[in-house]
Amino acid sequence: MGNALAHTPAGGSVELIAEADQTGLRVTVADTGTGILPDDLPHLFDRFFRSRAVRAAGRGVGLGLAIVRRVAELHGGGVTVESEPGRGTVVRMNFPRPAEDDTDVIPAPRG
Repeated sequence: MGNALAHTPAGGSVELIAEADQTGLRVTVADTGTGILPDDLPHLFDRFFRSRAVRAAGRGVGLGLAIVRRVAELHGGGVTVESEPGRGTVVRMNFPRPAEDDTDVIPAPRG
């Protein structure tokens, strides 16, 4: 979410969407920001990777998306990114539904 806010100029939009179904949970962050260069996409989840533009602006240390991916993986899920320079970026995190006998899960209230 921080990246979306940092790279979306005034007048743009950032959406946070959470959707749950029988298979699990999907969290989507979509923005109308500056987008990501195609050459940078394969490296987004590498620890300490920062694009040239981000380095020039002196922002971040390149750990945020690496942490996001690792958290999703630790929960059995994953992360995908779609982006187009000048049009924006969509990041989707998927988390599978936990097993019924998972003792680490607090049941959702019914009703």
